[in-house]
Amino acid sequence: MTRLTQLIMTTSIAAIGTMLMASDGLAQQHPRGCCHATGCSTISSGDLQKGAEETYTVTMTGEVFFPPEQVGISPRPGRRYQWSEDGDFHRCGTSTLTQCLLVPRPGA
Repeated sequence: MTRLTQLIMTTSIAAIGTMLMASDGLAQQHPRGCCHATGCSTISSGDLQKGAEETYTVTMTGEVFFPPEQVGISPRPGRRYQWSEDGDFHRCGTSTLTQCLLVPRPGA
């Protein structure tokens, strides 16, 4: 094996290792069940305003989310949130738009 071939192989292996470590870090950053791969973060309950019938309003954007169990079409504006598997609140999106909201189950 030539010196150039060894150098290329070593560089390739290092690059692959770096990508694997980075993807593992991203996987740990985003909660399972999150609907969007970017902009997902754990938020505090203070970033939300809890409303009637278990609704939550994202204070940063004013978006309203209601529980996943509510069936049928709601006469009020809003979208369904998802249950958080780790007991924390998570929000995925930008500063102006929420892609998804994960909320701990009551009593969790």
